[in-house]
Amino acid sequence: MRLLDRLPHEGGIFVLEGEAGIGTTHLMLHWANKHTADFPDGCYYADLNGTVAQNQNEAIVTGILQALGVSPTAADRPEQLLDLFRSVAAGKRILLLLDNAVSPAQVASLLPDGNFAVLVTSRRSLADLGKTHGAQRIPLGKLTTGESLALLREAGDPARVDADPAATAAVIGVCQRLPLALSLAAEQLLASPGLTMGELAADLSAREVGATLVVSLNTDLTFPVVLESAYGKLPARVKRTLWLIAAQPCRALDKFALAALTGLDAPAFEADLALLTRYKLVEHRRDGRIQLQSMIREFAAGHADPEEVRLAERRLIHFLVLTAQNAGNAMAKGWTGPMKYPAVPGVTPLVFAEQQQALKWFRAERRTALTLLGAVGPREPQASRLAVLYLPYLFLTKPWSMCLELIGHGVRIARDAQDHFDLARCLHGMAWVLHELRRDAEALPYLRRAMALQDNELDDKQGKAWTAFTFGECLTATGKPSEALRYFEIARAHFDETHQPLGSAFVLSSMAFAVYEHDPEGAISRAEEAVTIATELDNPALRGCSHHQLGLLHQRDGNLEEAVVEFRKALVIRRPTPERWGTADTLLSLGETYAQLHREADARAALTESMAIFADLHDPREYVAKATLTQLQVPPVPPEQNWLPDSEQPHP
Repeated sequence: MRLLDRLPHEGGIFVLEGEAGIGTTHLMLHWANKHTADFPDGCYYADLNGTVAQNQNEAIVTGILQALGVSPTAADRPEQLLDLFRSVAAGKRILLLLDNAVSPAQVASLLPDGNFAVLVTSRRSLADLGKTHGAQRIPLGKLTTGESLALLREAGDPARVDADPAATAAVIGVCQRLPLALSLAAEQLLASPGLTMGELAADLSAREVGATLVVSLNTDLTFPVVLESAYGKLPARVKRTLWLIAAQPCRALDKFALAALTGLDAPAFEADLALLTRYKLVEHRRDGRIQLQSMIREFAAGHADPEEVRLAERRLIHFLVLTAQNAGNAMAKGWTGPMKYPAVPGVTPLVFAEQQQALKWFRAERRTALTLLGAVGPREPQASRLAVLYLPYLFLTKPWSMCLELIGHGVRIARDAQDHFDLARCLHGMAWVLHELRRDAEALPYLRRAMALQDNELDDKQGKAWTAFTFGECLTATGKPSEALRYFEIARAHFDETHQPLGSAFVLSSMAFAVYEHDPEGAISRAEEAVTIATELDNPALRGCSHHQLGLLHQRDGNLEEAVVEFRKALVIRRPTPERWGTADTLLSLGETYAQLHREADARAALTESMAIFADLHDPREYVAKATLTQLQVPPVPPEQNWLPDSEQPHP
């Protein structure tokens, strides 16, 4: 611990080396939890699983970038993600935790630049990492016999430990003086008050004979004797709970998701979890999520029933879909329309009383959603609905990499399952992302395919309305306002028919730009109507958007003071929300308007703040703000000014 305590001050790489069960992961997390304040820019954990897998680094770096609030799409190609991570991490005080590394090269490929702090665990020697990168290796050996005895007495029952020294010595021998094995043995004493040390030693010794046969075939395998003994004492239902947790693909889940996974009601699952916790078979993270130590996960997954696992994964998908539907409705009531999704026995979704709770859930489960869609989605056709239901969160926060990855999964799953309802919704989602990324021409084929499905095969008026709305926005952006108006009218008619004023307000706000060229007053009138509807609905996202859009119209019309008023109203609404991208966009428009009014100090302040947010998000609009800010410092050049010296003037 004294060696590790140098890490916050000196930086560098420290490697905890030791065989499975020696406690490297526990020590790493224990130390990191005590020193989080020393790393104000965050501590980031990655489980390397003792393997080198394809795209492993991409997945790890993408997760860290998203945790840092940075869109990985700022990297043009996947192989540039590491460079992006290194540029983002430069100058920051972060701690990178790499668990269960397999080789020095694997660790080296993930190292940031500069004065970084990295803590690594490995079951193998990483001596070469010390030679190439100056890593400080800390080999962890087994406990001494005296330390093993002290651990058994402290974690178990000292009276029973002391009552039979011979049996205690036998338990220590079978546990090979490994902290994890000794802790599990001690927990068996606590869980079974009538169990003597002699009985425990006999049970472990009997299991050791079978384990030896396995070890002779695989010399990398540590004796699973104590783990098998602890597992054998669990009731059948608790065993099932353990291996279902181990076999699902997500590293950690909260207790509500795990209860759905097991299909148990809350009291039954809580009882199972309490027993697994007592035996130290599960870990409780500070964020409330539950995970398994890698060796326990490998062991328990090996006992899983494949058919039970498949049903459990289906329940987990259903839980996330139903909860996402409730969260979306908490953010924008009824936005999806009547999306039918079957109730599933044993699955109780979460409900949300307010938008912030829903947003918090969406944010917390985004990695879970991506993992499940990638791993489980291809064999669970209705998983594509999860991608559809994440759209309200994506609309507000605009994490572009997640948008593309999540919706891409949805399109593939729905297409393969021939689920035309979800396919049309996901195609619309893909088109919306492309529109937001200023790639409208590429968005139009997706919209045409979605509209064809909704016209000919589906009764989905709500979905068709959103598709027509995005169609209108893309056509407006590509200079086709007359065609855009036709689609806006289709969208508005469907929203009105399905009694969705939120959708109608979005349509009015965007339609205003399509009619502006031939009817400026009508454009302003439509935008003002959108503001009125947004105010009546008291939806923050809609209110912020409608005031921003009205400000843009006033700016285009030359009513700059009115534009400032609307942009400032939008800022008041957007700042307290997770709409960082929207806040930066409004600040940019406000700064441009201040510049037109020659209010240079105000313009500089707005543009500087906008640029900082876009830079933090790694959004290319950072350079739009920077260009406008630069122009404030360069005097305008009169168009008639001749920059050529007399000697270079053209002659007739």
